[in-house]
Amino acid sequence: MTLHLFQDRDTDVFAFTSDRTGLNLPTEHDTEWLFLETLDEIEFAWGEQNFGDVYSAVAVTGFYLFQGEMQPLRRDKRRRRTRSRESRTRLRS
Repeated sequence: MTLHLFQDRDTDVFAFTSDRTGLNLPTEHDTEWLFLETLDEIEFAWGEQNFGDVYSAVAVTGFYLFQGEMQPLRRDKRRRRTRSRESRTRLRS
């Protein structure tokens, strides 16, 4: 199942929905939903157990609401160092 992630413009409320347009999301209190991204099942297949409630809600109501916050992406420093070491090793060869 492909899920689309939206956020309420004015709050920290997020929604997963199967509707790319987000038109099926609740609009109480003049909620304005902003599209954030589309997630393919393969992108979160590792966490299927964690997404069980999401899948169930989307199958029944078409959406799943939750409260959260956006986190900046963290870069994998170990991977960077490994690449740097590989680059140095190649340059020395």
